[in-house]
Amino acid sequence: MREWLRTVRSLTTLADRLVFATILLLSAGAAFAARSGFEPAREAVVTIDRKPVFSLRFDQEGEYTIPAPLGPVVVQVHGGKIRVVRSSCPDKVCVYERPVTPLGGVIVCAPNRLVIQVHRGSVSSLDCVTQ
Repeated sequence: MREWLRTVRSLTTLADRLVFATILLLSAGAAFAARSGFEPAREAVVTIDRKPVFSLRFDQEGEYTIPAPLGPVVVQVHGGKIRVVRSSCPDKVCVYERPVTPLGGVIVCAPNRLVIQVHRGSVSSLDCVTQ
C-alpha cells in the first residue's frame, strides 16, 4: 500500500491531487443532494389540448378508456407503471413509448393532442430525473 502511494505521489502534482479531491467531494455532495427530498409521484395527469381530463394513480391498477379527438385511447395501470395499450391515432407511436413510472416520464399522442405526465404534489429542488 505504501509503495502504491509513493508511486501516485511521484506521478502526480499537488494540483492534480487537489483537482481529484474536489471532483470526488462534488460528486459525493451531488449524490447526497439528489437523494434528499426526492419522493416518487403518486399520480399522473392526462391532458387533452392542455386541459386536464383524467388523473391516474399508480397504485390503482386497471384499464381506463379516455375519449380523445380521434377516438378512444386505452391506458393501462399495472405494476406501478402507466402505458397506452390501444389508441385511435394512425401511427400508434404512443403505444410503443416507454411506460410512465412514479419517477417520471411522459407519453405523448400528438394526433389526439393527448399527454400523460407525472404529477408531483410539491415541487422538488430537482430539475429532472434520468433513467
